[in-house]
Amino acid sequence: MARRMLIICLAVVLALVGTGAVYAYVKNADDRALAGTKAADVLIVDRRIPAGTSVKDILSGGYLRRDHVPETALPKGAISSLKGDDMADLVATAELQTGQIVLKQAFGQLAPTTSGLIIPDGMMAVSFSVKTPGDVVDYVQPKSQIAIFATFTLLPNAAPNATPDPNGGDKATKLLLPRVQVLAVSQPAPKDTGSAKGAGDLQLTVALNQADAERLIHEMVNGSLYLALLTDKSKSEPAPGVDDKGVLGPIFPAGS
Repeated sequence: MARRMLIICLAVVLALVGTGAVYAYVKNADDRALAGTKAADVLIVDRRIPAGTSVKDILSGGYLRRDHVPETALPKGAISSLKGDDMADLVATAELQTGQIVLKQAFGQLAPTTSGLIIPDGMMAVSFSVKTPGDVVDYVQPKSQIAIFATFTLLPNAAPNATPDPNGGDKATKLLLPRVQVLAVSQPAPKDTGSAKGAGDLQLTVALNQADAERLIHEMVNGSLYLALLTDKSKSEPAPGVDDKGVLGPIFPAGS
């Protein structure tokens, strides 16, 4: 029994020594990689930051982590801290993805327009309406993040056709805008989540760049829109879409 205990103790000691040796090797490898190179502290996005998120919320929400990179690889505008009076009132003017080095130019002021509507720098406010149930029965509210889907008619060559086809045609549905910031809505959120029914058309105002505004306005006039309400962890990515004839993609997957 004593011999067995001795063997077990030796095995534990050898495991600890091996772990220490691996750690020392990795640390020395990092040191060798940076040898002769001056390192700079940077902030890395640890969790996706939606456009419009304030610096205050970023600092308190665990969105960032610290790291260091060689100064020779440091991007222009990289910062090591968001603290300071010059950053206190700023917001993220565009979505920041996980793993991205934080740059000062990614932040700006939320400036009110003459009407009092607050629009992120570099963006424009665009309004449109959606019918129930495409409005997520009024759960979309200011500061919500939404995905916008469009349904339209395909021409025989599979190009989107803005003109409604009186014969029905090949109807298709595709993600139009993967993530959009809502600035204002015409209806308050339902008080009873168990029986929310929506109250007809919902008017929304969203923040978009010019290219996305053009896409939204085009489909608003010529197609039909449907909203999806997103959380910070929701995945919304470009995809081929689906249509009646399976040109873009089949509505029902094979084997279903």
